[in-house]
Amino acid sequence: MWAFTRTLPARYQRGIGITAVVALIGAGLDTLALGLLIPTIERVVEVSTSAGESQAVQWIENLFDLVGLDFTLGWMLFVILIASALRSVMMLTQAWVGTHFQAQYEAELKRTVFASVMGARWQFFLNQRTGYLNNLLIMETNRAAMAYGLLNGAVGAIINIAIYLGVAFALSWQLTLVTLATMLVLMSVFSVLTNVAKRLGEQATDVNNDMAAELNEAISGAKIIKSESLQKSIGSRLERVIARRARIDLLIGINNGVFASTTELVFFGVMIVGVLFASRVVDLPAATVLLFALLFFRMYQRGRIFQSSLVEGNGRLPGAWAIKNMVSEATAEAESTEGASFEGLKTGLEFNDVSFAYDSRVMALDGVSFKVPA
Repeated sequence: MWAFTRTLPARYQRGIGITAVVALIGAGLDTLALGLLIPTIERVVEVSTSAGESQAVQWIENLFDLVGLDFTLGWMLFVILIASALRSVMMLTQAWVGTHFQAQYEAELKRTVFASVMGARWQFFLNQRTGYLNNLLIMETNRAAMAYGLLNGAVGAIINIAIYLGVAFALSWQLTLVTLATMLVLMSVFSVLTNVAKRLGEQATDVNNDMAAELNEAISGAKIIKSESLQKSIGSRLERVIARRARIDLLIGINNGVFASTTELVFFGVMIVGVLFASRVVDLPAATVLLFALLFFRMYQRGRIFQSSLVEGNGRLPGAWAIKNMVSEATAEAESTEGASFEGLKTGLEFNDVSFAYDSRVMALDGVSFKVPA
């Protein structure tokens, strides 16, 4: 996915940067709201067993003093409401930015592919299957744009995780390191699913190209197929391609299902390890453990988005590479637009001993001479 980022035009890289800034603000607001939950609950139930012990609560109380607000229940509820509302605005903004740039990227890909292909010389078209070009313009540009959108989501998620992780580290570096080490081990296991998704995505691109080519050739050659009763033969070829696509879709679904079904179990396992470590080894205040649990839950949510974005994005990236290769090939075969301007046919056309072959194969014209008067 990160190699894909380097191939993007500067404006779409800026789009990812905007996503990162919005995600940064949203995570900061969310952390403030989460931190205020602990003293708010204590004030509501009139229990204050941990307010004096919790470093996080002390930080927030200092922040209130800094901006001139009383650390009272009313002001805490007000700040929670405002922070949550602004976070919702940031989430909406992030969704809009991602959708906007994804749509623009797909439109530009379609224009680029079409312009480069139509600008290539005729020899280039002779080596292409029409269905392949159709699939590239319609399906693969869409898959590449979705990969860009998923990359945007992954960047936003990793920024969120970094903020939550920084606050958690400040609360307890020992507990954070233990939790982080556990998560990294589990993420390395999940990377297997990411690699599987990438390979399945490559296979899906190949099958899509074959299917588009078979369908296009069958429809364009319908007259010959029907006149020579070739429906069964053509249908068998198409059936094999359809069956291959169905098998790949099944494997993609299983791969995504394995990821989705195991992440919940992983979350609770890491949570249990963290709570045991906090209570038995580090002996943290209850309020700190609660806030850490909330932060970890947010990290888990964003980590799930990040991991699923990588899995799904790698499954769609082959579409982007297929487009990149096609544009490079078409550009290398660009047709020259230089020459004298045509001012009309005056006397006629004359072919004198003309010979021609497609790619040095059997001669299509061999020593042909004729005249066509204007």
